[in-house]
Amino acid sequence: MGNLLRFEWRKLWQQKSLYICFGIGLAINFLALLSAKNFGALDSALGNMCVALNSGYTSFLGIYIALYACQDSSQQTIKNIYARGYSRSLVYWVKYAVSLGVTLATALLYWGFNFLLTCCFGGEVGSFITAVGQALALQLWVIIGYHGLFFGVAMLLNKLGGSIAINLIGVDCVFVVLSLIISLLKIDFNVMYYNLPNLLTDIVEASLMMPEFTSSMVLRGIIIPVLYVVTFVGAGWLVNRRRDV
Repeated sequence: MGNLLRFEWRKLWQQKSLYICFGIGLAINFLALLSAKNFGALDSALGNMCVALNSGYTSFLGIYIALYACQDSSQQTIKNIYARGYSRSLVYWVKYAVSLGVTLATALLYWGFNFLLTCCFGGEVGSFITAVGQALALQLWVIIGYHGLFFGVAMLLNKLGGSIAINLIGVDCVFVVLSLIISLLKIDFNVMYYNLPNLLTDIVEASLMMPEFTSSMVLRGIIIPVLYVVTFVGAGWLVNRRRDV
């Protein structure tokens, strides 16, 4: 297992797509903060940390996870990995762990980038109220849910183009269609309540408007990402075990 972990980590850091995807995202954050500074609307460093993951990060994450998860299949190297005696389940969970590790690392990088850049632009640090700590913790938990969704979809489809498309717009389209159907049927049920982008936006907005999160917001921020991880990562694992190479 140790050799497989080292192999996956080495392969991950050698991928140009890692630096391109998240580099573009950081450039977008830089331009956003620079514009805010020039227009006199620069928020505090802690405030900008809270919005760092809400400006395109998840889109670039979806692209990168699809590229990483589908790499071995698209390059026809997965057979060589299995030929070394590694089981399908072991390969799957190592890929999951490695991609989760880089997801958490890049999220922390975005936070640190926004915080330090705001300070360099002359912004105040801000007050570390309870809502800020809750927002950062819940955002990281939601990002784990995003990763589970993106990784599970990529491993289910096992096709690069389709995985990128679904990760970018597929899930949102499903929720829009469900919302329209529910509206037409006049059912009193807010399906968007369970949509990860809506959840992430609600967390950011709550951190900016209230001193402390409500218990319902905290529970929602914890439970919904878990449902995504269990559903999509579990489904990907089950399909991957039975897929012909």
